[in-house]
Amino acid sequence: ESFERVRGWLGDAGQSIWEGYLNNTLIQLDHLRYELMALRRQEDMDYYLDPVWDMEVALFEVVETAQDRMLQLVDYEAFDCRVEEVFQAWGRVLNARLDARLFGWAEVKLETFRDRQWRLTSQLAYFREAVACGDGEQFGLEAEQLKAAYLDFIAVFGRFHALPDGFYAERN
Repeated sequence: ESFERVRGWLGDAGQSIWEGYLNNTLIQLDHLRYELMALRRQEDMDYYLDPVWDMEVALFEVVETAQDRMLQLVDYEAFDCRVEEVFQAWGRVLNARLDARLFGWAEVKLETFRDRQWRLTSQLAYFREAVACGDGEQFGLEAEQLKAAYLDFIAVFGRFHALPDGFYAERN
């Protein structure tokens, strides 16, 4: 059943590519990503990016909330819990086993990965501190830096510069 869904998402993505609908293609491939994540979980297969993508969902929700002009209407305790979920998810990422050979990385690429991982860890700490102080304007600014640090981190795994300008802003 999972393979049929994978085949379907790939077919839809291929059709979208053929028709020239880039945004639709990316949506189909995103569906494929989550289908493959579910399949790997079902089969108890470790893949480094699965916990990264789990964290991404919580991270972008927190960033979006932090940048919302109506932030004062948000239940602060619920928001703080969601921030904590991001930290727990990041902890799982940090504890995940990275097989650099799987990504074809040389030592230089590993150094870039470690630098960006450290930057994201630091930015998460700055964001948490801003949230703890309760200064909505400040953690809105920190949220923007956090998003940038995450995108720099995840870019190590692919060629994200090929995406159209504003793609992430439109999606998240």
